[in-house]
Amino acid sequence: MLEQGPSQPWILQIDNRGDSPVDLIADPRLLWFEVQTATAKAPVTCRLPRPLWPEFAVSDTRLTIGPGQGFRRTFDPRFYCFAPVAQTLLVPNARVVPHFGWPQRTRTVWKEGKRTEEVVLPDEPPFVASASAHAETGELITNEPGVTEPTQGIKQLQAPSLLLSPEYSAWSEPATAIQEGPLVLDVTDGVDAEDERAVTITVSLHNRGKRTIPIFLRAELMRYQASGPEGAFECSSGQVPAPSDPSSFTSMQAGRTVKLSERMLEVCPPGAFSRPGLYEVRASYRVPWSGQDLGVDGFAGELEASRPAFIRVRHGEKPFFIERYDAVREAVAGRGGDGPPIPRNFAPGRTNGAEAAPGNAAPDDGSRDAPPAEDAPLPDDAVE
Repeated sequence: MLEQGPSQPWILQIDNRGDSPVDLIADPRLLWFEVQTATAKAPVTCRLPRPLWPEFAVSDTRLTIGPGQGFRRTFDPRFYCFAPVAQTLLVPNARVVPHFGWPQRTRTVWKEGKRTEEVVLPDEPPFVASASAHAETGELITNEPGVTEPTQGIKQLQAPSLLLSPEYSAWSEPATAIQEGPLVLDVTDGVDAEDERAVTITVSLHNRGKRTIPIFLRAELMRYQASGPEGAFECSSGQVPAPSDPSSFTSMQAGRTVKLSERMLEVCPPGAFSRPGLYEVRASYRVPWSGQDLGVDGFAGELEASRPAFIRVRHGEKPFFIERYDAVREAVAGRGGDGPPIPRNFAPGRTNGAEAAPGNAAPDDGSRDAPPAEDAPLPDDAVE
């Protein structure tokens, strides 16, 4: 695992340093972290919530990796350690232990009513890696008859811990743009949405001045710049009729704050949030009418929120995976773990083509959105 600072993607790379081919479940949803911050007593587990977390091995994500080959991809760790606005886990001096695979099963041992230890139970399927039964390396094993789950293997892989640098204050304390004038627009919250129907964003308008300011206040005048797994897009409600009466203006008294909430499904292009993933949304408000023709001395101009909001979509009509099979074959084609080039123009909260998307190879037919097992609980301390 490699991190290159908050302005670059993190890199997941799994190499086969042995002498025999290995079958790997190359499912990026199996990535998870233990994060220990300076202020917490115990580490917190970050892993994907249902329905994204795979409870079983999806056979058509199985890669046969030969000796000296490797699997590599880039990702944004904030998709796994989600926060709607500012990070509380991926912060400066946090120690991050990356894992890939399924947590080992444990059993609590009690003695005289006291918890004494956690006993690790024998590993059972599913396994994230196992000895390969296929001689051809670099082959993508699909859901063929006769492909069965191995009875022995490795439950999870663990990478050396990462210590986050002071630069990660950009995630925990995002720089706020200087807003001139008495009216200030701010994003108050993002959302961890079950699907696109639950995607909302809330902004606030605050008058920090000393006098009352009339403003034509309508949610339809909000504009949003968003980026997600499929790139950037804009959202707006379209045309808004000009005010025809002084009563159409809202009086923003000194110190007053007004909140506006928007259901993004109603203002964004169809299907904009239909793929599970992490989305970054920036908000602005533009009102062209001051009301002078109506005898009102109101605000006219554009306000931009100083920081973005983040939205995580857990489930959608489109599958989580968006790379194609040939992209995965390319990822394991090189020797010594050489994979596709890592994009250098990474921007936080957005992807840069297939390699930077938070998924892996799969068709766009939704066939991999299999329901998880309902009887497999998440860890008590897991960040969902």
